[in-house]
Formats: sequence, structure tokens, C-alpha cells
Amino acid sequence: MIYFPDNNIVIITPPHTASGNMHRGLCVEKHGGVWVMGPDPFDEDSVNHHYAKLPSSWGKFDAWGDPAKPYVVCRNPYDRLVGLFLHYEWAEDRGIGDKRYLCWEEFVYGINDLHYFFHKTISNFLKAAGLEDYETIIYENLEEDLSRILGQEVSLPPRYHDPIIFEEWYYDKNLLRHVNEYWAKDDCELFSYPIKLIPPMFTSKNSV
Repeated sequence: MIYFPDNNIVIITPPHTASGNMHRGLCVEKHGGVWVMGPDPFDEDSVNHHYAKLPSSWGKFDAWGDPAKPYVVCRNPYDRLVGLFLHYEWAEDRGIGDKRYLCWEEFVYGINDLHYFFHKTISNFLKAAGLEDYETIIYENLEEDLSRILGQEVSLPPRYHDPIIFEEWYYDKNLLRHVNEYWAKDDCELFSYPIKLIPPMFTSKNSV
């Protein structure tokens, strides 16, 4: 979470929505962001920057006594799932994961057996945080949205990987059907991303 006292706004950053980049890029004197840590919505024993509770005292210095206005960063769920897999691989390569070394398909089908960090959608995150009244910042339009909201030009550090080529990851119709049903559906509906439909001539290496 990043709090901007001068703007009286809060930016909430669910896992894998460029949260690290935003905290490093916005919590500097130029932008006036305050890096906020707190209990994770899914694990109160874990304290991190995905904190999403709004203290009632925030906004008390506002002339009208209004509470801080929350923004939530949303991201295309198909792209975010790949990003989470790449994060999983990064952790495994450094010996800080579960040492199962899953491939992409194993990760997708077995995601609910992994640490909650990997299998919670943004919809899950917001529900666990009890957050209902907010505006969205679009990950795919991140710097432009931040510049508009903060009223100043924002340039963030480079992200960790380039945008995905959809067909290179969602090449199997059964895998795509599974992702649509168990991962993408709620976030697509909540944030107006299109559900990726299975084309009639979709080929699959695992099915006939």
C-alpha cells in the first residue's frame, strides 16, 4: 500500500501488479508516497506491502475531514497468472520455493496446492480485505493512470518481464478452459477484461 498525504489517496497493490516497482518509484520525495506495511489479508502473521486496510485516522488533516480515497491496481488475469508462474520459477531457482519445480501446466492445474500468494485472484484479495468502495488503476496503462491521479508525470522502474504472447502460454484448449473457469472469470467480470474464448479450430497437443 502507498499513502499520499498531500493527495489524500491510497494505492492498494495486490500481489503481482507491479507493486514493487510502484513502491520504489513512488515512495520518493518527488511523488510523496509513504510505503505502508501491514498484516497480509490472507495471513496476519505476514507483514508486507500488500496491506489493504484503511486506518480511520487517514484523512484527518484533509480540510473537509474526508477519508483517504482508495485506488486498487488491477491486471489482466491471464497475464498476471503467467507473471505469478515466472515469480514461482524465480523463487525455485533461488532455493526459496517449495522445491517442486513445476512446469507451466503443473502450476496451472495444481495452483491451489501452492502458497496462497500464487492462487489468489485480485477479486479474492479485495474480498479478504473487505474493500468495496474504490477506483481502479489499470496495470496495462500504469504510468498514464498514475500520472493522471497524482497530477504529475510518473516514470517507474522497468518491469520484470515483457507482456506475454498469449498463444505461447494458452496453447491448449483444456488448459484455457480451466483457467477461464477457476482463475480468470471473476477478475474479468469485475475489471471488464474480456474472457478469452476458445476458437472453434483451436488445436491442442493434449486433446483431440
